[in-house]
Amino acid sequence: MLSSTIQNWPTVSAALVSTLPYEELAARVGAGTGDIALGRTLFTRQGCAACHTASPEETEKGPYLGGIATRYSRAELIESIIRPAAKIAQGFATNF
Repeated sequence: MLSSTIQNWPTVSAALVSTLPYEELAARVGAGTGDIALGRTLFTRQGCAACHTASPEETEKGPYLGGIATRYSRAELIESIIRPAAKIAQGFATNF
């Protein structure tokens, strides 16, 4: 189970995550600490790397995420992960 690999995170099963109200999920995520290696894996596995650049050596695809924690609060980062379409960075809106 993924949540068991993250130190100090409240136990949340994958099936439960989709049923939690946003506020409760955000509170649970905000109470935990991160794991950089796991974060890198999830960033790729969940498809974030398809639209976001995390290294200055990469060709920019979407909003650059290097140093993101210095520009946004933890609450804003959690919202952006849980609700990725809640706020779109200026200049990166999708045009259909």
